[in-house]
Amino acid sequence: MFFIEVIIFILLLAPMSLVLHELGHALTASLYDAKDVQVIIGNGKRHVSFKLWKIKLKFHSFLFVNYQTKSSRQIPFTAKEKVHIAASGPFINGFLALILSLIYYFVQTEIMLQLMITFNLWLAIVNCIPFKIGQKQSDGYTIYKLIKK
Repeated sequence: MFFIEVIIFILLLAPMSLVLHELGHALTASLYDAKDVQVIIGNGKRHVSFKLWKIKLKFHSFLFVNYQTKSSRQIPFTAKEKVHIAASGPFINGFLALILSLIYYFVQTEIMLQLMITFNLWLAIVNCIPFKIGQKQSDGYTIYKLIKK
């Protein structure tokens, strides 16, 4: 049973946490009146694309490789707005970990909840650490660069 739960976590729940992270960025950009907001999930051929509120979601073949949010508007975002947009992804994961922890406090038996709490807490923390690998940079690195200016 544990093996099945881990597979469900890896194939379904972990990607959902990553999508929620990206939706955090997208919703914040939308609140700052971004006109073109896209959440891109995966690499390769695009299979599904739809619009949710002002946000275009695009799902590609290889779902486990690439998660990103793109947004733009005519008047460029201010540094403060960019910090809010960058911080909103990790904030969503931290908030989700907190809510799931409260649920776990009362249920205490679900391994799936433990995995989700740990993974979302990990996402929140790791994305706040400033680092850059190639062209990819963490939300923490984005925030660090903006504050450093």
